[in-house]
Amino acid sequence: MTVASRTTNRTEPAASAFGARDDWPASWRALSSAALLDAVRTAHATGHGLRATRGRDTRAALVDGHRLAVKRFVGDEPREWWYERLRGAPRDPAEREARALARAGTLGLRVPRPLLALREDPAPRLAPPRPGRGASAWLVTAWLDHDDHLGRRAARERDPARRRALLGATAELVARLHAAGGYHRDLYLLHLVLCASDPGGVELALLDLGRCRFEPDPRERWFVKDLAALDGSAGDAVTARERLRFLALWRRATGRGPADARRVATAARLKARALFAHAPIDPGTDRVGWPREDADDARIDPAEEGAR
Repeated sequence: MTVASRTTNRTEPAASAFGARDDWPASWRALSSAALLDAVRTAHATGHGLRATRGRDTRAALVDGHRLAVKRFVGDEPREWWYERLRGAPRDPAEREARALARAGTLGLRVPRPLLALREDPAPRLAPPRPGRGASAWLVTAWLDHDDHLGRRAARERDPARRRALLGATAELVARLHAAGGYHRDLYLLHLVLCASDPGGVELALLDLGRCRFEPDPRERWFVKDLAALDGSAGDAVTARERLRFLALWRRATGRGPADARRVATAARLKARALFAHAPIDPGTDRVGWPREDADDARIDPAEEGAR
């Protein structure tokens, strides 16, 4: 991960650039932080809605022929705010997700490629914010082309060989994240998408890493929660046999023994019941794939097509 520049002047928005500015839309490259924030706001306001939930709104935007995903954060989660301050590394939610994406990319995981993160108010807060209230932060990523999410594909796919391939790809992705000390914390099937670069295939990408963390030695409860989110969000789309197969693949890929894996699996099933025993407060909305009305007008850079 490379942070090319960071602006922290208290009179201007704080900005972090990830990678090279040559990857940005041409009209953005020479802008000041304040002008860049205005350009990102415009791209978001004129973009097409992809997913919206409390405190977050992600839209697809076409700027200078570049396909982008622009996410606006309003406020923050108090737990995230305290977690980072107690560790001496306070960040706004946009930069937090950008860094998680960059770290995941170094592991070989398919994730959106972060381009820049900005926040309106660079001054530190003295009290924790709330989702949907307070200053905004913005994350811009290169568009990662996808045409379905795993929940929908699992519900529709009937071919046994393709289902086994999907199962193996999912286990490999999750195991690679966990083996590196990462945990997603929102690992629902809708955050695993099928890459359009592999039409009809099973190449998976991981989205929405805003709450993802990487630690040298994470507590096991976080892996349990990830597995519980997968299990619960699968519902009836995945059979009991397939669930056992997934756990066997995950166990081998993470180097766990059978007894250890059984204990984790039991804890994950119990956690899934608790997680899905009630309807979410704010389930949000989501759509998959680039908006069709702009699909023919967008120029896709080959580097963006395979961006991580």
